[in-house]
Amino acid sequence: MQQIAPIIELPQELFLMLRSMTYLSADRLGPSEIHQIDVSPRYNNVGVRGEWTISRLLELKSKDILPELRIPEVAPLLYQQVSAQMRRIFPGFRIRLQSISDTNLATLVLSTNDIVSFVRPQNMGYGLSSLLPIYVACLSADRDNIILVENPEAHLHPSAQAHVGMFLAKVAAAGVQVIVETHSDHFLNGVRKAVKSKQQKIKAEDVAIFFFEGISPDGKPQIIQPIIAENGGLDDWPDGFFDQYEKDLAVLIDW
Repeated sequence: MQQIAPIIELPQELFLMLRSMTYLSADRLGPSEIHQIDVSPRYNNVGVRGEWTISRLLELKSKDILPELRIPEVAPLLYQQVSAQMRRIFPGFRIRLQSISDTNLATLVLSTNDIVSFVRPQNMGYGLSSLLPIYVACLSADRDNIILVENPEAHLHPSAQAHVGMFLAKVAAAGVQVIVETHSDHFLNGVRKAVKSKQQKIKAEDVAIFFFEGISPDGKPQIIQPIIAENGGLDDWPDGFFDQYEKDLAVLIDW
């Protein structure tokens, strides 16, 4: 006899929280010029791999973003603000979307030069395609939304990683809960700079850092929580916590 699993009804508060949550995995969608458009729309975010980024951008292109995240000299609409924010990392960044008639598809072309014409995303660095879902998710978010991002530093050079750290700190300061898993000391330093900066307006007590050191002999997870100060300093720097540069440098200069 076939058994039917019972339907579990989630509490309304939990359902709304999950509905407002975005999770972006480290395995984000690579460069692609053809994107599916969700006409339902069934999804309220950019998708686990960022597969609904273009659909989300088209759907909400005229949405006013949170005032704290706006670049003042640019129209406060999502489409323009995403482009402007991306230009802070990729100078000359431009994006062009075009729906394909009689389909649920759209084309995407990019440019990082005001002189050179648009090209297919496959002919650009992977960093643009990896970062675009993060910026669309953050800039389309409302207060009290939750955004989880794995490895936001993927395919980015060090200065860009630090900039993304500062940007996500600013998003958190605007009232969006941001949870990040990272292996980048540059990203961490971006967050630390955001705390120290008076313009970012994120307080030290609003930043929590957890270092997972592994499993202890008794089978319990070992979690260390360095506390960040108002000047961006940390009160603890355990072994293995973003310290490889210092270890390598010590060998190179014979410390």
